[in-house]
Amino acid sequence: MIVVAINAGIGYLTERQSERTLSSLTSHAPRTTTVLRHGKAQEIPVEHVVVGDILLLSPGTDVPADARLLHVSHLTVDESALTGESLPVAKTVVTLAVANTPLADRKNMVYMGTTVCGGSGKAVVVATGRYTELGAIQTLVGVVRPPKTPMQIQLDKMGIRLVLLSGVICTLVFFIGLLRGFGFAHMLKSAISLAVAALPEGLPTIATVTLALRIQDMRRRKVLVRRLDAVETLGALQVLCLDKTGTLTRNKMCAVAAYAGADRFSLSTGQFMVSDRQVHPRQHADLWQLLRLITLCTEAELEGSAPSNGSATEMALQELVVNAGVDTAHLRAQYPVMEKHLRSERRPFMYTVHAPREGKRLIALKGGPAEVCSLCQRQLKEGKVLRLSARRRADIWRENEHMAGDGLRVLGVAYTEVDDSEYALDGLIWTGLVGLADPLRPGMTEIIEVLHRAGIRSVILTGDQKATAQVIGRELNLNNGGRIEVLDVNHSSQGDGEKLAQLAQEAHVFGRVSPSDKLRIVQALQQVGQVIAMTGDGINDAPALRAANVGIAMGENGADAERSSIRDGRLTATWTLRYGDHSGHRSWRLWSLDCVLS
Repeated sequence: MIVVAINAGIGYLTERQSERTLSSLTSHAPRTTTVLRHGKAQEIPVEHVVVGDILLLSPGTDVPADARLLHVSHLTVDESALTGESLPVAKTVVTLAVANTPLADRKNMVYMGTTVCGGSGKAVVVATGRYTELGAIQTLVGVVRPPKTPMQIQLDKMGIRLVLLSGVICTLVFFIGLLRGFGFAHMLKSAISLAVAALPEGLPTIATVTLALRIQDMRRRKVLVRRLDAVETLGALQVLCLDKTGTLTRNKMCAVAAYAGADRFSLSTGQFMVSDRQVHPRQHADLWQLLRLITLCTEAELEGSAPSNGSATEMALQELVVNAGVDTAHLRAQYPVMEKHLRSERRPFMYTVHAPREGKRLIALKGGPAEVCSLCQRQLKEGKVLRLSARRRADIWRENEHMAGDGLRVLGVAYTEVDDSEYALDGLIWTGLVGLADPLRPGMTEIIEVLHRAGIRSVILTGDQKATAQVIGRELNLNNGGRIEVLDVNHSSQGDGEKLAQLAQEAHVFGRVSPSDKLRIVQALQQVGQVIAMTGDGINDAPALRAANVGIAMGENGADAERSSIRDGRLTATWTLRYGDHSGHRSWRLWSLDCVLS
């Protein structure tokens, strides 16, 4: 009884302290949404939304239910938490032509758990609660049971072996004693005493105390452990399955490359680099003109000099020009917008018309490189306007292919000046290219190297396209300089668990995977005896996180759903990261990283 009391007391006190700390970090703010009822816009709590309600969608709106779009105006939605796609999705009202269209390709629907990035729209609610796509994932989470820890499995095996061994020995002692003439009752008590002595009743106490000490070590490393037996699993990891969007990457679009004149610029370090040489934008005429045109040709609004209320792409471009030193407010005042024509299905570019107080009207245009270049007859090179030759077009196309091959979203930029209000979009002046991406978090490559040195293999599971996922795998050096093997969802869905485990052992990246695919891959690897860790920041990662031996829920995208799906009977750790230096004094800035370990 004393042993049992000690075990229960240590476990209760240790886990209770972690629960208190975790509860203090959790807050739930009331959420509302805007619907159209009786012809009037009303703001109601999200739990009051019912099938048939008309949702009014605007930038920043959290979609409260699954809904069919009725009207859109340049509507884009961030579905990364649900599908894993890193780029915002442009929505339409066109009816889908194919039944059973993948979730990421249903452009005429919006889903619970996603966020509106830009534009506006109206949609009729078709599903709420557990009948939504998010609800289906939660249902999938409910049927998944977390596996036992390696120590639990080993203790169970050792316990069975000890019982069998002591049973055989005690039986032999009992019968030998009878054969030697000892009494039945005497030998029965001796055999039972021997059996009790053979079983190590102190082992649970030793294990409990050891794990409690390790939890204190983790606490000093800013990790809060909910369950004692969870901490041991960390030391047995063999494979780390990584979600890409929001986990490896920032889930925020950034301009990382540019091409102006005859120079290719790298922007990944926050500076404009040509080869290994830093260039100031003002000192490069072609680059400076490119940045000025991006400033003018935009959907984003300004609050002072800072961009606001725009799509992820527009915000990334405006952050680029602000960081480059362009006085956006002054430039926009100097060239006021007369007309603004946004992208459409038939026009893969946008353009704006500006009328300065003196001089010609300026037309700034950006969009798909091929379409923009086809409208150009001239080019800007070294500050001079020259004829755009066929050779020069080939150079531009080659540079565009190079950026696209690096997994970037590429935009072409051009302009022209006209004398009057009558103009045509031809004979434009080509200015350059801009490449955007969802970049890796700082230090991720070094982390992967440390994991590989520790003998932990890394696999990426993402909803992105195969080419994009392959670029990330190459940047992270998942195969130590070797060829990166990429499988899409069609490959990962074939065969039974054993075949899937073989594919997962050979592949470094899985592209276009659904929540159920992630779950199947994790379970297939576990079937061959491997201890699996899974990271994710989206709702679509929750089933795999619950099934993994170690589940790490990161960031804010769907983190509440992840925590609720994996807290039951498992460990949760919250890390405060992003170590910064402020005025010479180092301090911790809060960045939510919820780590759930079993």
